[in-house]
Amino acid sequence: MVRELTTKFSQKFSLNTHTNYVDVYFSIYKLFVCESIYQGSLREYESRNLFESGIIKQYEKEFALFYPEVMKNYGKKYSENRYLYQRVLFLFSTLIEESSYRPQINIKILSSGGAIEELLLTKKVQSLANNIAIKDSNAKDLDIIVSDCMVNNTENDLVFYWNLQPTEKEWEALARRIAEIEQDKELRIPLVTN
Repeated sequence: MVRELTTKFSQKFSLNTHTNYVDVYFSIYKLFVCESIYQGSLREYESRNLFESGIIKQYEKEFALFYPEVMKNYGKKYSENRYLYQRVLFLFSTLIEESSYRPQINIKILSSGGAIEELLLTKKVQSLANNIAIKDSNAKDLDIIVSDCMVNNTENDLVFYWNLQPTEKEWEALARRIAEIEQDKELRIPLVTN
């Protein structure tokens, strides 16, 4: 059962090549063994919402279709067991390649300091998240324009203004804004099924 689950998971989902699969697979195996032997008697000591935050929504949607399909051959004891589902969801989430499940954030950087300053800021902005694409000013699919100067012919809510030399608080505000954009885009992503 665990072998089929892990094999089908690695075939369906994009996996991070720098992760130790053996440890995760062994943890899943131990989880199923304990659930089979103790039949839930240890669950009362577990935190109920321990694993529910921090999981990428697109992955969670795909996993919600994947898990019952694989587990249906093993009966309701496993296929409808919410405890097992949440723990396996979390354990497998440590293996996925996050960038393939996160929406791309398209950013244009404008600086009154010129091209060199824009290049330096680009490197720093890209380090905020692995799903950031820096675009030129002609791009039509921009999510945000980061600028220290006035921008003409653009919707005001698209522009994030900061100083020529951004402060730590401005960097934090930009990171929050990018997270908000990502969250909004995640809600609009249609569910992809293979």
